[in-house]
Formats: sequence, C-alpha cells, structure tokens
Amino acid sequence: MKRNLFIVVEGIDGTGKTTVCNALCKVLGAEYAYSVSPIFAPLRPHIDRRNNPELRFLFYISSLVAFQETIKEQLQKRSIVIDRYIDSTVFHHKAMGANVAIVNLELLPIAAPDFVFALTVSEDTRIARLRQRDNVTDQDAQSIAALAPTLSLLFSERDNYFLGSRTHFVNNNQDIDQTMNQITDVHSERNSAYDR
Repeated sequence: MKRNLFIVVEGIDGTGKTTVCNALCKVLGAEYAYSVSPIFAPLRPHIDRRNNPELRFLFYISSLVAFQETIKEQLQKRSIVIDRYIDSTVFHHKAMGANVAIVNLELLPIAAPDFVFALTVSEDTRIARLRQRDNVTDQDAQSIAALAPTLSLLFSERDNYFLGSRTHFVNNNQDIDQTMNQITDVHSERNSAYDR
C-alpha cells in the first residue's frame, strides 16, 4: 500500500507557496494545511501586534508542536501539504531580531517531512506577485520588503538537511507546470533510489 506523504513548501512571501501547495494537493489528493494550529489561531493577531520577537517566536514554535497531532491524524487518511513549517518559523523570527537560540530546535517534538521544497524566485517576480494581492497593505509590503534580503540569505544558507529531511530548492520563476515538473522529478528520483 502506498504511504501518505508529509510535504512542506517553504519560501518568503511572494515565491508562490499557495499556488504550489494547491497544485500539489490536486496531484496527490492531499490535504492543504497551514502550520498555525487551529487552537492557536484566535491568539495570532494579538501576538503579531506585540513588539516582542521572542514572544512571537515561542508562540509559533508552540503552535507547530500543537499541530503535530493534526499532522498524524491527517496522515492516517491521506497526504498532507503544509504551507510553511519550521524553516519559515525560525528564519522569519531570526530576521525580526528574535534570539532563536532560546529553543533547542533539535529537541522539538515535531515530525520530519518526507519532502521540503523551498521556492526561489527573482526579486522582480516576487514583487510583481505581491503587488497582485488584494490583501497586502502598504504597511505589510514595507515589512515584507524590509525582511526579504535577510530571509533570502537565511533560506539560501540553510543546511540541506534538518530533522532528517533534505531541502530541495525549486525555481518558481516560470509557470506552475514547469515548477511541478521540477517537484515531480525530485519525487521520482527519490522513489527510484528507494527501489534500488
């Protein structure tokens, strides 16, 4: 019997995570999930408004830990695709100035994904995509722009293996079909390696 997959799509705002997650879910018949646990969601706006990067970091890390039960339950039924996971949580807060060393990431009780796809795009493409969004305010755009260089650097310098999962960098400058071909190639290569 085919095992259900736990797939994470990472990347900074405007790299196309939502589009890729939706395409993956369609191809795999998977569940699309956000990494903020539903029980934490009502608190999120209150935490985000505070000017305390460590508090915000601990909130999102706690939410990831709480979300583990949902991941396990979902994987019993079908594959799951998550928009942002541990990398985004750590890198966003590090870029905001949080001391992320207050948490020993290696000891976190969180599941290792089967695949991690980190999306990359040119800065021009990323900005154009953000401008097309209806829900991005000028303040949001300024905040995103301020963090973008640091986030891009953190993602590019990321250790290729974390939690036992290898990160596959995917160029998402092209159309979704080309991006999905890159992802499918990674999936096929890994399955071929297991068959040997």
